[in-house]
Amino acid sequence: MKIICSYCRTCYGEKEPLEDKRISHGMCEACFDHFQRQQDGLPLDEYLDGFDSPVLIVNQEGRIAAANQAAKDMLGAPNREITGLLSGEAMECCYARLPAGCGKTLHCETCTIRKTIMHTLQTGTPMKKAPVKVTRNGVERDLVISSDRVDGLIRVEIEK
Repeated sequence: MKIICSYCRTCYGEKEPLEDKRISHGMCEACFDHFQRQQDGLPLDEYLDGFDSPVLIVNQEGRIAAANQAAKDMLGAPNREITGLLSGEAMECCYARLPAGCGKTLHCETCTIRKTIMHTLQTGTPMKKAPVKVTRNGVERDLVISSDRVDGLIRVEIEK
């Protein structure tokens, strides 16, 4: 008799009688570990790293509260702490270095990333798939960002 995981549907063994063609269900070790981690309290960093695309969690002041590894890699900060930075500071926006600082220059008024985050923060309305051009180290990249409110914070998802 084959044993199939009720959660992921993979076959993870057999049990007596082996000639019996019926199927028994249970939970494989990988699914057990996954659900046990959730029950024990999954750390936010580990949860965010489960997303394939870069994800930032932004607080009410527009500062990064958490980021997954994909976001840190995309921002060029895989080993640098970006928690507490404003988005423009984390992305090393050239306008964030001006005396007024990130979010307070004339250029910030047209920043799609800032406008998307602030719109969701102020209205609670999600923004989906806003096109963005980002220049880092002289290389211009086209990205798409989405934002939504999660427990008082703003989740920003970045697609390459």
